[in-house]
Amino acid sequence: MNNIQENDLVKKYIDIAKGVARSYSTVTPDHISFDDLFSAGLMGILNSIRSEKTRCVKARVVWAIKEELRKYDFVDKQKRKKINKIEEARDKLFSKLGRHPEDIEVAREVGMSFDGYNKFILMHQDYRLYDELEDVVVEDEAFYDGILVREVVTRANLSDRELKILRLLYVDGYTLAEVGKQIGVIESRVCQIKKEILAKISDAISVDKVA
Repeated sequence: MNNIQENDLVKKYIDIAKGVARSYSTVTPDHISFDDLFSAGLMGILNSIRSEKTRCVKARVVWAIKEELRKYDFVDKQKRKKINKIEEARDKLFSKLGRHPEDIEVAREVGMSFDGYNKFILMHQDYRLYDELEDVVVEDEAFYDGILVREVVTRANLSDRELKILRLLYVDGYTLAEVGKQIGVIESRVCQIKKEILAKISDAISVDKVA
């Protein structure tokens, strides 16, 4: 492919980079500029073109912008320290027990009350959920028309219980059976709830695209 052909393809897809960069710039700190995100998006377009995978150009743009954002840390040091402590406790208990630890076991390990632990997770670990869910729910690229997972999940009106299930499945890597033990239902019910949650998110995406 020559430079002229490459430039033509960049022009064809440039609005994708603008749209995704604009969406992310509305929810990021002021010191992260639209231009920085847009430049990262352009690199995503170029990588897609040069690897001859233009069918995935939208996904490449989002991936490139997310990589740019990962250079920044949006969680203050104290919260980050506590999050790391929780994750280390999970790993330690997993090695010790030979299974994923229950939330109450992790809470005890880090010296937190069960209620305090759950509130902290819901308030401060959701950034991991959105990041992971972005890769799971929207792998067909339908999502990437300037829509953010955070916005869509909020619009889907998911309950704390539903958010917890998503976190256990997509962030903590629990199996359906393990999630069932955590929330007190059988495996088949977890599977059903998971489908219901993803349907809610899918509906929220569809509403956004129609609007």
